[in-house]
Amino acid sequence: MCSIQTKRKCLQSLRHWVGICSNRIYYLGIAECLRYVNHVYNATIFRSRARRLLAMFILVSGCGHSPLEICQSANLSGCDLRGADFSGRQLNGQSFSGSKLQGAVFTGTSLIGADFSFANLSGANFDESDLSGALLTGVKADNASFRGANLIGARLNGARLWNAEFTLANLTDADLYLAQMHFAVLSGAKIHGANFDQANLTGTVLEDTEVDPDRGK
Repeated sequence: MCSIQTKRKCLQSLRHWVGICSNRIYYLGIAECLRYVNHVYNATIFRSRARRLLAMFILVSGCGHSPLEICQSANLSGCDLRGADFSGRQLNGQSFSGSKLQGAVFTGTSLIGADFSFANLSGANFDESDLSGALLTGVKADNASFRGANLIGARLNGARLWNAEFTLANLTDADLYLAQMHFAVLSGAKIHGANFDQANLTGTVLEDTEVDPDRGK
């Protein structure tokens, strides 16, 4: 438990940064502001999720930018975004590299060419999202859901995908080299041209997967 003096210092620091962002956002950049808030989150006073969200709201309000604008323009690599909701957003090419995204929601989100390399996606929901050409190298995505997602040409090499859900997903030409897919479910998924070289498929459900691109035509 931190002292009252430490808490007061943290709050003063945050207020100071909000003031700076309000006046000099053009020079500092939104990404730098986000990185600072993530640094402040490490203080005991901001370990509560509710307080973290409040701090982010204060920052966003002070900057005069909406959360959507921040998501679309900032580099979100290395950020703590656990439980965040990005449903239905246009985040093509966005970087979430190394970020904490446990339980995050990306349902129906456009993430073409997005970078999630080495991010923690455990329990995240990517149902019906577009991850074509996305980089998911080395991600940890245990119990994540990619049901009906478009993963054409996505790179998941070295990814940990234990109990992940890929039912009806399109994995055409995806790279799953060295992926750990223990008990993952690929029922009805399209896997034509996908690379499973040296992937661990222990217990993986492959029922009704499509390996022929002309099937169903």
